[in-house]
Amino acid sequence: MKNLIVIGLLMAGIPAAGQGDDGWREAAARVAGVTDVEEMDASLLERFVALRAHPLPVNLASRSRLLSSGLFSAYQVASLLDYRARSGDILSGTELSLVDGFDAPAAAALGYFVSFWSESLPGVADTLRARVRQSLEIRTRGPSFKYRMTFGERAGAGIAVRDLSAPVFYGVYYGRGRLGKVVAGSFNVRFGQGLALWSGFVIDDMLSPSALARRAGGISPSWSYTGDGTWRGIGADALFGRLDVSLFAAAEGLGANAGWSWRSGRAGLTAVWPGYGRFPRLSMDVRWNPRGVQLFGEVASEPVQGHFAAVGGLIAPIGEHLRAGVRLTAVPSAYSHKKNGEYGAVATLSFQAGRYVTLKGRSGFGASEIRHRGALSASFSALPVPGGEAGRMMEKVKFLWQWRVSPSVRLEARFQQRWRNYSNERLRFELRTDAGWSDGTWTAAARLHGAWCDGGGILSYAELARNGRLFSALVRGTFFYTDGWASRIYAYERDAPGNFNVPAYYGHGGALNLVAGTRVDWRHCTFRTWTRLYIIWKGGGMTPALSIQIALTV
Repeated sequence: MKNLIVIGLLMAGIPAAGQGDDGWREAAARVAGVTDVEEMDASLLERFVALRAHPLPVNLASRSRLLSSGLFSAYQVASLLDYRARSGDILSGTELSLVDGFDAPAAAALGYFVSFWSESLPGVADTLRARVRQSLEIRTRGPSFKYRMTFGERAGAGIAVRDLSAPVFYGVYYGRGRLGKVVAGSFNVRFGQGLALWSGFVIDDMLSPSALARRAGGISPSWSYTGDGTWRGIGADALFGRLDVSLFAAAEGLGANAGWSWRSGRAGLTAVWPGYGRFPRLSMDVRWNPRGVQLFGEVASEPVQGHFAAVGGLIAPIGEHLRAGVRLTAVPSAYSHKKNGEYGAVATLSFQAGRYVTLKGRSGFGASEIRHRGALSASFSALPVPGGEAGRMMEKVKFLWQWRVSPSVRLEARFQQRWRNYSNERLRFELRTDAGWSDGTWTAAARLHGAWCDGGGILSYAELARNGRLFSALVRGTFFYTDGWASRIYAYERDAPGNFNVPAYYGHGGALNLVAGTRVDWRHCTFRTWTRLYIIWKGGGMTPALSIQIALTV
């Protein structure tokens, strides 16, 4: 048995009342632009966990801070700042839903990760900016730990070590006036649609129209155990009226970005010299939202070699209940810094219908959900190998339907089909059905997931969970039977906060997952524990794993 003991000391704030339910995972998926938490990676989920514990104050955060949070698009940030300048602070999720660029579902999802702290209310002092927060997490399995300190909304520093040879660390200062921020250490760099530079996680689930356009956040500090794709050096951004400028220098290369923003959009120029020994890249990108239609695109080149690439598309509402998106990509293999280029197209249609249903155990803004929601997407890509031969092709079709049967019962069906001509797993089908029940405290869920790829596979689980302020627990039993690795099935398994597990089930066997958490409040302190026991057996063998996490909040 592998034992993992995690001891955390968290000197920070407690999440807002009413946000302790388990719906934050679904909200995180909606904000990220995916339809399922299983489409996210560990670093992205870590960021949402941190924002849930310490929500971003939308009335105090600067433009630079709002963009680098990853919660908003450039258009939404411009709309927020314009609203704050004209109408004052935003005091509730209801008011946020009235801001251009935010609908009621989006505002409700953001409610888990933002706060509406306002200094303009009578008797409210500027204490949030000065509050010092600390968090420490130590793992005894290997030399791994995580520490972070923030000084209100002005500065912060952090380090995460999973491997002593590759620590992830940062220091950040958020300026006033023209200076946006200065970051030293590990950071992500994301501009345009990623043709010139995009470090870190990339969403591959194109079932949601909002996922078609990448949400650029510029320079943002990284505080993740993985550290995948991060740059290590120094970066800064500044604002001069409508003009914003970003500069960065790291072991991975040099770069700069300049952009011009207006009420409904932004145009930017990016120059990157990656690796100091490779040819530089230049790009021009634009994001424009005329009358509710999102237009996006980027054109990039490697001028020394004469290679060009382009990506573009649109996302538009079709009446009241439909939303469609199209994305076109042209990246020749000669340009691409990846193994292959891509010539492709993807089209997505999302829909909603029926009346709103008030959720069981919920109250206030965001406590209702429309009865029917779904999406359909189709994509085709030609992936040329270096040399220009387009011998590799891939096609995907995805369909999702969600039905809120009653205030406490929800059903979901998801179908996926994929074909590609360049691997042993050429044709794959998946059909997944989910059923869930919740009364606000107790939840029950069941899944039946079938897959076929050179053989068949099936996975089924049932779980029961209790979400309470003082005590929470979950038990899940899983059964799986597949013909081999080609017909494997992925399923997200619950864990302690900040941990992310989506194992691939193949062969035949079963698994048992038990997670329990406690919370004790005493004066200004909160003591929390999480314990997880995970047992998987297949092929006649059994592998158990036990983890314990302890946290003290002051």
